[in-house]
Amino acid sequence: MKTSICSILLITLIFSSCKKDKAIIPDEELNKPEFPEWVIYNKSNSNLTDNQINALFIDKNDVKWLGTANGLIRFNAESWDSFNTANSLLPSNYIRAITVTDQGIVWVGTNKGLASYDGQNGLCLIQAIVF
Repeated sequence: MKTSICSILLITLIFSSCKKDKAIIPDEELNKPEFPEWVIYNKSNSNLTDNQINALFIDKNDVKWLGTANGLIRFNAESWDSFNTANSLLPSNYIRAITVTDQGIVWVGTNKGLASYDGQNGLCLIQAIVF
């Protein structure tokens, strides 16, 4: 019986000594939001060509590709680049779909055809379907 009590006291002592003290958190850390703040972009505060976003793709380099009713936008942390029928071979400004392959080729589907972009040769027209 004496060894049982000693064993229980020893186990209790071991577990009680393993408790971690609560961390002291500075006041400024307590007031920080848990998640980063959201930024809402529109035509008035950015280089978006339209407030209507039809397609969105974020590639492995964290570049955001936005398809709008007025062209394709490439946005990274530093710059906005705009592609449309006036400055590229997009078959239409109305972007419906965007995807990026593992090799980094951007495929853009419009209401009048398909285009690809490899980052070096500009937007290349693959097929134009006129409705």
